[in-house]
Amino acid sequence: MELTVVSQSDIRTVVTSLRQALFTSQSESTVLAVSYHWCFKRGYSSAFLAVIILLSGLTTVNTMFTGGLRFLRLGHRLCSFKHARFLLRGPHTWVHQFPIAQSSRQSPVDLRSSETHFDAKLQPLNYDDKATSSRMLNNNGLSFKLSFDDSSDPCVLNGGPLDGDFRLNQLHMHWGCDKLPGSEHIVDGNAYAAELHMVHWNSSKYSSMQQAVTQPDGLAVIGVFIQVGKEHEHKELKKITDLLPKITNEGSKIELSGLNPLLLLPSSTAYWTYLGSLTTPPLHESVTWIVMKEPLSISKQQGRRCC
Repeated sequence: MELTVVSQSDIRTVVTSLRQALFTSQSESTVLAVSYHWCFKRGYSSAFLAVIILLSGLTTVNTMFTGGLRFLRLGHRLCSFKHARFLLRGPHTWVHQFPIAQSSRQSPVDLRSSETHFDAKLQPLNYDDKATSSRMLNNNGLSFKLSFDDSSDPCVLNGGPLDGDFRLNQLHMHWGCDKLPGSEHIVDGNAYAAELHMVHWNSSKYSSMQQAVTQPDGLAVIGVFIQVGKEHEHKELKKITDLLPKITNEGSKIELSGLNPLLLLPSSTAYWTYLGSLTTPPLHESVTWIVMKEPLSISKQQGRRCC
């Protein structure tokens, strides 16, 4: 269903109503029922419902998160009613259980060209190209997650802003639906269709991912923007997208072999880097973010498989 033109009076009416419901004793089911009925009666899409629910808590969100990026990210990416319940427990509530949400090292951020600086001391990233071990692709309810056996060093990242070796633990993606962008980071105020995250942990200092995730230098995450428009499918990413129809249910999984993570990186080695955090609870400020400047291009067909 396409998003129709929305009048300001309509938005004001439903936002006022939902704001009252969100911050009173009304149950989640009541709020969802009101939201569902209001949006579909007027022909609005499910993505618009997600945005409306978030708008209802916009004041709280903006006081909690600089720039409201988590508000924008979830509004772009949650595209079905099964996610609306998550929205009601989303960013506007995190600060109560995770006070660190108000900290200055939280991610994602708006990467503003005018505020970035070239550091000549930073070296290129190095990726060990050993064959990676077996892995499992699963549906965690919000995205796919491709897990790697990191008990040894099959795929190791070092160089750049990193001190030591970082083992690849998993990769996942954030995307949008209904032609809306879904990247977590934005560049000069503009979002991409999707963002791939390759999550590594510091194996030079820590013994496991579980130990590293709470440490300020524990994780390194490579972010790769995805744009839609290429005529042909991205060959390496196709190994993942071809399997997504087989894991449509939350908790379902399938083994994937033969994928080379290095081929999911763009040809350009230019990147932005900053010290940040996990983007979802528990929001640990343990991430050295490495966001590649050049996006990967995929076909529209590949994009539809993700949605």
